[in-house]
Amino acid sequence: MVGLDILLAAPPLIVMAFGLFLMFRICGELDLSVDATFTSGAAIVALITHAGLSPWLGLLGSMAMGSLISLVVFLIHRIGMTQYLLASLIVFTGMYSVNLHILGGATVGLIGLPTIFDVLPGQGDLPRIGLLLAVVAGVALLLWSFLNTRFGLTVRAAGRNPLMARANRIDTRVTLLVGALISGALFALGGALQVQIQGYADITMGIGAVIICVAAVFLGELFFPDSGRVAPGLASVILGGFLYATILTLALRSGLPPVDLRLATAGILVVAVILSRRDLKARLRKSASSAVDSVMTALQNRRQEKKS
Repeated sequence: MVGLDILLAAPPLIVMAFGLFLMFRICGELDLSVDATFTSGAAIVALITHAGLSPWLGLLGSMAMGSLISLVVFLIHRIGMTQYLLASLIVFTGMYSVNLHILGGATVGLIGLPTIFDVLPGQGDLPRIGLLLAVVAGVALLLWSFLNTRFGLTVRAAGRNPLMARANRIDTRVTLLVGALISGALFALGGALQVQIQGYADITMGIGAVIICVAAVFLGELFFPDSGRVAPGLASVILGGFLYATILTLALRSGLPPVDLRLATAGILVVAVILSRRDLKARLRKSASSAVDSVMTALQNRRQEKKS
């Protein structure tokens, strides 16, 4: 069923998009290492389960790996005195070889190996969806709780206005590092969930992940514009993730060739970015209001003509 496919596809994307939301909207930096970190999360789960260990340990291992990758990005950014965007691009490039070493090849299957879904009473789609949605809800709750703590408010302040934060003796290096470590863990967690859903890890599975995250964030912000508040921001990511999964699932069901998925993703992102512009939305509202007024005026004129 289409609905079940959407509910299975969306949670890993949403978890991953939470990480980008934290870095992009809260910390004010864009991390391009998402693609590599997503694949690393999947590779670590494959490595740990093939070693006969618990898949839940695989989740923790993947999150640790994701944080380690983000730590490397941060160190390159600080020591090399380069932009965070460039530092993440450097790490993204190098992680391709690292992920190949972890996987031991281009593809590793998990068929017959334990997964986190083994703890469920049933093995159908509905129990798996329930567990995945519980993970999404848990991550959202933890992020909301963290960002509303005193230190979380400091992280938000530093991301919104670094100059003012430094003027108030806030160490923006620490806030950025903490945000990067958490976001890296979420990028990898998305990959760790995805690999257990699809049953194999592939070196190319993370390609385009950053674009997917950005598309989910911007799609959600069409309904919950960025206001600096945490709860609406997290809600926008969840909604955007489901919208993205719905659009792509329906496109594939309608006959879209899989080779055109990246093109479709780019198209979705372009539309979302254009529609998210506030001035464009204001013009659209004004145009819609004018159209409604014109229709109402025409109806009133017609009624008057009939009476006369």
